[in-house]
Amino acid sequence: MIDCPACGHPNIEGADQCEQCQADLSDMGVPESSAEGLAARLINESVMELKPDRGLTMLPDSTVSEVTQSMIDAHTSGVMIVDHDELVGIFTERDFLMKIADRYDELRHEPIRKFMSPLPEAIQSTESVAQGLNLMAVKNYRHVPIMQDNKPVAMVRTRDVLGFIARHCSSAD
Repeated sequence: MIDCPACGHPNIEGADQCEQCQADLSDMGVPESSAEGLAARLINESVMELKPDRGLTMLPDSTVSEVTQSMIDAHTSGVMIVDHDELVGIFTERDFLMKIADRYDELRHEPIRKFMSPLPEAIQSTESVAQGLNLMAVKNYRHVPIMQDNKPVAMVRTRDVLGFIARHCSSAD
């Protein structure tokens, strides 16, 4: 049973209007499904709610060796390449595997600018989770830099999105 907020009369859960005063009850008593709750969160919450990695930054002249060792030390799968506070590229484990891995010994002293993905698309820290997820899905990105005041502040990864979904689906159960 659910009590009418207007008159207090007990009504059957799921009733569209109160039996006594005909007040609208259509949005009361029907539990929100985890899918509906998740959809609302995806649309309404900022991409910063994904709890993205603060983001490792390196200079374009950093060597392949320096960048890969920094990624290993930081337990991260991607690095933002920044020059004078401007995002000029990203370098990810995918870049390493596709461009460097089989020739690491020969390329390890080369500057990372030769292997980074230049001028990556980024999202603003105020944009929604849905906007970030859309960019990742449409462009097949696994890493997207997050900008605030024209400066890179974090990097959202596929695992951040999955963690967000898992947290909000399990909290609705």
